[in-house]
Amino acid sequence: MPRLFSSLRARLVILVLIAALPAFALIVWTGIAQRNHERDRAREDAQRLAQVVATQQSEIVEGTRQMFLALAAAPQVVGGDPAACRGYLAAVNAVEKQYIAITLASPAGDIVCSSVTLNGPANISDREYVQRALRTRQFTTGEYVIARGGLNVPTLPFAYPLYSQAGEITGMLVSGVDLTWFSTLVGQAPLPKGAAVTVIDRNGVVLSRYPDPEIWQGQDVSQTPLGQVVLERGTGTSETEGVDSVRRLYSFRPLGASDSGAYVAVGISTAGAYRYADSALYRNLSLLAGVTLLPLLAAWFGGDWFVLRGVRALTRSAHRVAGGDLTARSGLQSDRGEIGQLARGFDEMAAALERREADRKASDDALREIEGRFRSFVEHAAAGILMVDEQGVIVSLNPAAEAMFGYPGAELIGQPVEVLLPEDARSRNPDRRRAFWQAPSARSLGTGFDLHACRKDGSEFPVAIGLTPLSAGAHRLVAATVSDVSDQKRTEDRLEQTMQNLARSNAELEQFAYVASHDLQEPLRMVGNYTQLLQRRYAGKLDADADDFINYAVDGAKRMHTLINDLLNFSRVSSRGKDRVPVDAEAVLARTLQDLSAVIRESQAEITHDPLPAVLADDGQIGQLLQNLIANGIKFRGDAPPRVHVSAEPDGAGYRFSVKDNGIGIAPDYFDRIFVIFQRLQGRDAYPGNGIGLAVCKKIVERHGGRIWVESPPGEGATFHFTLPAAVPERAAA
Repeated sequence: MPRLFSSLRARLVILVLIAALPAFALIVWTGIAQRNHERDRAREDAQRLAQVVATQQSEIVEGTRQMFLALAAAPQVVGGDPAACRGYLAAVNAVEKQYIAITLASPAGDIVCSSVTLNGPANISDREYVQRALRTRQFTTGEYVIARGGLNVPTLPFAYPLYSQAGEITGMLVSGVDLTWFSTLVGQAPLPKGAAVTVIDRNGVVLSRYPDPEIWQGQDVSQTPLGQVVLERGTGTSETEGVDSVRRLYSFRPLGASDSGAYVAVGISTAGAYRYADSALYRNLSLLAGVTLLPLLAAWFGGDWFVLRGVRALTRSAHRVAGGDLTARSGLQSDRGEIGQLARGFDEMAAALERREADRKASDDALREIEGRFRSFVEHAAAGILMVDEQGVIVSLNPAAEAMFGYPGAELIGQPVEVLLPEDARSRNPDRRRAFWQAPSARSLGTGFDLHACRKDGSEFPVAIGLTPLSAGAHRLVAATVSDVSDQKRTEDRLEQTMQNLARSNAELEQFAYVASHDLQEPLRMVGNYTQLLQRRYAGKLDADADDFINYAVDGAKRMHTLINDLLNFSRVSSRGKDRVPVDAEAVLARTLQDLSAVIRESQAEITHDPLPAVLADDGQIGQLLQNLIANGIKFRGDAPPRVHVSAEPDGAGYRFSVKDNGIGIAPDYFDRIFVIFQRLQGRDAYPGNGIGLAVCKKIVERHGGRIWVESPPGEGATFHFTLPAAVPERAAA
């Protein structure tokens, strides 16, 4: 069954059937509603006929009572002449033929006269309805009984007592009505085919039935479904089986007065009642089946042409592709429907797979070539390379590793990697290996701390190791690249010693420069004082040459004094620097401009700046740095009034300051030279100075962990850049 439903054609048929389901449901629902309507109408017809029968019974009872009243006043009946009485009653009975007999009896029950000839004397005092009439002194109706005298017909008896003027009972009129009227009434009623009307007494005995009264009259039906429901409920409706086992819709009620002891049940055949509804249902279902058959045939046969043909073509192509033939195509490019779109998508996929397969083959060829080169690289690499599994067992190694550790390759394979470690490091390695595999990633070992390996002969040597995790199927490996850094360690040791010696030498040199500069101040001051004294005392008193010589001596002493002060400032950058604290650069610039106010006014310079940040620095040295750069911008000016602009912008964890001027600029060949002490690019006559200012600037910036450089496009002046750490590095970095 699942295989049947997996067919696309079968699914199309199922879709058609599903589409027809609402119409089918509507037809069935309409049929059920019509059946219910027909059932209700049949029940109403049965109730109406039962009511008619009961009404007819009541009319017969009332007619009998009126007849007895008339007979009670007839002289022939009450005159005491039996012959006259018999003739009169016979004449009345001839007119009222529905009565079996009309009889006059004495109060003792002896029959006096009758409308029919009797075989002999008779007494009716034992009849229940006679006794009830004598007792109640009223007109009485008895229960239906089978008449005596061999007539064998169900009869409804009546009794009416006659009175004297003194009120004493003088006789009794008795009569009985058979159920002939019942058959006549039912025969005249427009009953549907299969209907049945049954009269039963309180004991379940059939008194009359239409049709076939001669078959059912006198039969006990108390145990039949109809008899049980009628005797149990007395009045009502029910759909049940009749005495002939035919299922009908029955309406039942007492026949006449409730004490008649008989019930009439009118049944309408369910087959007859539902005939029109069932006929309409079958007709509609047949029509639906015929209408549905056409789309079913269209789905079955048309689906093969419009759908399955393309699907089969796609299936064949898919099987070819699955078999490795990536050149397979559907051949449905001209189809503009959904199948065509699917076919074009399939063809595009197959073409893409074909291209990918070609690329894969090319990649495989390239990969094999790369693998060959990599294998050759590993075999000929200068560094030792070992492959170690997750348990720390050596899987493979290259010749460089064999030579480095002094082991033949076969001897190390299968050994724990701890054999290559010094004795004191072997016990700690398993924990380190587990930590590595918990978060495997490429990493380097031996940087920042000493890491040693052990050769076969037991000698140890420093190494640097790089670890790279690899996956080989379900197994995990690590490639360990081992480098012998013995020469590097020796070089680093020598370099460290050299740096220590250089630092000590620089410290001694700075101390020497400071001491020398300080100690030269006193004799130089004495020389300067005496040469100035000679200049004042003997100026114009000696010859011209003597005046020139004295001037040269005074000028040399002044320049020597300036040079010594500059040397002192240069040495104090390192020896007398203060701790670095947060400094407001804009406040430092304001003090610097105040110190340079005389020079600025004299040169008519224009100094501008952007908002400056707070930095971590020595405020005195930052002031000197800004003063030297701004003073240089003013000093090395061209024909135009000098303009200097100071700005700053974030740079990593700090700030990059810029001091831009419009001066004569600097040639690119001298960008590095100008920061060397005593280096001058201009003559002393044109621009005074000792060539120490920029060297001091460089030393201040480097003391603060920054760098300084210059940019000078031709004809645009010079811009000095330097970096300083931010007062709050986190904010600067953010």
